[in-house]
Amino acid sequence: MRWIGLISIGLLVACASAIITPTEEDVQRVKSRYEDATLVALQDGKQLFESYCGKCHPYKKPHKYSLEEWKKILPAMLDKLEKKKGVQLNEEQKHHLELYITAAHLRKKG
Repeated sequence: MRWIGLISIGLLVACASAIITPTEEDVQRVKSRYEDATLVALQDGKQLFESYCGKCHPYKKPHKYSLEEWKKILPAMLDKLEKKKGVQLNEEQKHHLELYITAAHLRKKG
């Protein structure tokens, strides 16, 4: 029984490590690629990531893929989210999610 608890804690920590809380430093890093990046947009992206990106699979760690790979992964995942869960994000939400993933990627790659 104790092992189950330890394994559960380990899984929670591993999933949580995929999520960052955006800061102004993240905004500045992201602005090198997206001039319209704001803290509010990154926070919205984080909320979207937490709400939807763990619905079908464990959270992906943004730094595990290149930003070029994310440009292919994100549209495919959003398409699956719509087809499997009936959730359709608008263009602004998609962009905020992309900004957040970029921020998380750049922070971990540091």
